[in-house]
Amino acid sequence: MRDDLLCLIDKIEDIRGEFSMSGGNVTPELNTIYDKDRFLGWKQELIFELQEIHDKSNDSFIWSVLVLLKQKFDGWSDESSFKELVRSLRAIEKNIEKYYPQSSMSSDKGYSKQDLLDIITKFIDKNSGGRKPISLQDIRNALPIRQKPNEVQFLLNTLEESNVIRKTKGPSMKGIDVKPSSIYYYEINRVIEGEKIMIKQPKIFISHSSADVDIVTPLVELFEDIGLRSNHLFCSSVVGYAIPMGEDIYEYLKNQFNEFELHVIFVLSDNYYNSPACMNEMGAAWVLKNRNTIILTPGFEFHEIKGAVNPRQIGLKLDSNVDEVKEKLGGLRDGLVNEFGLNKLPEVRWESKRDDFIRKVRNLSTFTSPRYGKDKEIQVSELGLLLLKSIASDASGTLIKVRTMSGTTLQVNGKNMIESDERRDVAKWEVAVDELLEQNFIVTVGHKGELFEMTAKGYDYLDSIKSDEN
Repeated sequence: MRDDLLCLIDKIEDIRGEFSMSGGNVTPELNTIYDKDRFLGWKQELIFELQEIHDKSNDSFIWSVLVLLKQKFDGWSDESSFKELVRSLRAIEKNIEKYYPQSSMSSDKGYSKQDLLDIITKFIDKNSGGRKPISLQDIRNALPIRQKPNEVQFLLNTLEESNVIRKTKGPSMKGIDVKPSSIYYYEINRVIEGEKIMIKQPKIFISHSSADVDIVTPLVELFEDIGLRSNHLFCSSVVGYAIPMGEDIYEYLKNQFNEFELHVIFVLSDNYYNSPACMNEMGAAWVLKNRNTIILTPGFEFHEIKGAVNPRQIGLKLDSNVDEVKEKLGGLRDGLVNEFGLNKLPEVRWESKRDDFIRKVRNLSTFTSPRYGKDKEIQVSELGLLLLKSIASDASGTLIKVRTMSGTTLQVNGKNMIESDERRDVAKWEVAVDELLEQNFIVTVGHKGELFEMTAKGYDYLDSIKSDEN
């Protein structure tokens, strides 16, 4: 039934935690979930609920999700299949009333976010001002439906940020301290008599050129991994997050700015500045003073930023030093987790998702375009070039680095490139690996730092050398 399906959809992030790396050495290292007991049980329950909907409606979209569940999870493409499944389930969640038309939002369990905000506001108004603090559990108990602590905290944060309530240390009580961090005195900051207090929900708007969709799509997938849902995100070039069919594009954008507390992420490039639509979006964000984050595509420099965006603002440059990119992505992740009240991914899983995003972006042809290479002279050492050519000669384009008690090996095509056990010689080869990573000629696969893959930029660099020699 409706609530059972919604409950299964709510478990997405818990089930996502079942992914684990498998393979290695001879076989590719893959992130899999197909054989995990919790996933298999969850999958069967989903099939049961969706099959019931399809039997009644013969809906083609539901059927496509059933086919995905029954056929796609095979251990080879689990990660991409899971992302596709999540997008489909979020679309079903968003349109749940279509599949359960008899379920009314006015039922005992059908409360909107605005309803819950109103209930919390009235509860605090009634109970504040006394000597007894209001705890998070008190507020949870006051709500007519069960909410997780982090969900209640998110609602409280929303009210605080909108200046509806304020958190204080409470009345002066000599010699008495309120110690538990989850206990506060809340007060109503303002109450509008007879008028509903409207709170804008936060939403991410990715302002970009459609010509940069190859970069934007992995970004959206990373946001999904962080925990953002379809109602948290608007991105016109990505299926599931775009403008609904039949909607006027400019009217829809206008409504997004009016109805949501938009956090605008500018994906800046030459393509962006050549698009009148993009420049209009930038202007609207500046007029409305929306919070924004800057991401620069490969080859686009900070000094080239113009228009309403502050060029001195700290942003993320996708082709900068790998460690810097990782640090900036971590900061972006932390900000979104706080902004949307999300559960934080375990660090190992986050690092895997982050590195996968970096690998995808750095494998794009954008990294090898003439625009990317302007004003940059690539210099590769003799040893680095030898290693790069060896990796390119391997059909799989892979390098395996293994460090054991007996020493370090760099395996390409089944051959160890390091012929000497002398530490001085080993160090030279390690520098060569770092050099290729720094130039984005190879990228790390997985989170162990043992497997590397050749990038499009690496192959193109070797091609350019050949043409120069000819």
